[in-house]
Amino acid sequence: MESQLFTSPLRAQLNTSATKQCTYFALYNDVRVFVKGPFKTELDARVSDRVKDSKNLLAPELASVDMSVVEAIVDVFPDTPLGLRKAMMGKTGYFQVATSLIPADVSIPQIERSTARAWTTPVQVVNWSELSEPRCLSYNKNVDESIYTLDVKGAIEVVKHVLLSCRLGTSADLAFRNFLFANGTCYQVDNDTIDNEKKWTLGKTAVGSMRTRAGPLMLQFIKDHWDTVFQEFTQRIGLPDASTVEELELVHFQLPPKRKNRKAEKKKRRSTADGDGDEDDAEEAEDADGDASKKKKKKKNKKRRVAFDTEDDNAADGEEKKKKKKKIVIIG
Repeated sequence: MESQLFTSPLRAQLNTSATKQCTYFALYNDVRVFVKGPFKTELDARVSDRVKDSKNLLAPELASVDMSVVEAIVDVFPDTPLGLRKAMMGKTGYFQVATSLIPADVSIPQIERSTARAWTTPVQVVNWSELSEPRCLSYNKNVDESIYTLDVKGAIEVVKHVLLSCRLGTSADLAFRNFLFANGTCYQVDNDTIDNEKKWTLGKTAVGSMRTRAGPLMLQFIKDHWDTVFQEFTQRIGLPDASTVEELELVHFQLPPKRKNRKAEKKKRRSTADGDGDEDDAEEAEDADGDASKKKKKKKNKKRRVAFDTEDDNAADGEEKKKKKKKIVIIG
């Protein structure tokens, strides 16, 4: 039973997804550990361990968290209203057991948390704001107040973790909360997926987002330290399409091209048609406007079919009226 393996459990956070595992701290063989689960299969539970082994092989200078996998009947937190645990209660599951980054001699602060929907009854979770370690990577759009200025060593470790994730195709979200600082170094956690085809780019992730200042700040930091750090690192880990920093930016950071703005193009064609532009362009613009006008009119004025009966005007006096004929009239 899960409750027999892990004693004094304390939730790390509230689960906000019906398909996600929950996380908590507990005592395992009288040692504080961090537990994540349940997973449906042992293979799923071991993905994070496989990622760790690959990262240790490619970049042994980066810190990693020791982890093992155990099997147990799910029975901890039976009142869980949301998450995979709710569906697997009483069934066999697999659990990741990792070294706790909260020092053993530190009492874990707690706080009651609830939500308006799923977690309507308050439960005890870790009060992370009261802990000095571990602390998660934070976002700051001001470069002078960001990690890239305040902690260059830590920033180098973060970027190396990010580039490794890109190389291995793991942790596509790359959330800020998954980069933890403890014991003077940076750890990356929550590596529970591997996308061998890797259809995502760093520009779409949280820490490398090109829609915020996160991506440009990281990219500039890579450029500033390319010759001294990241050129050698990208070659060593075998990151494809990264022989130069310009190629790295173009392939791994840039967002896919946006869809064409049809309204802007139409306006441009109209302007060309009204001015001294090419006659072909003018004709195309007129055709486009005509087609658009027809479609708009057709959509706005939907035709209605109305059937009614009329008598034959040629019916002779005194004779029986001929059979009524049905005609269709289009209105509109």
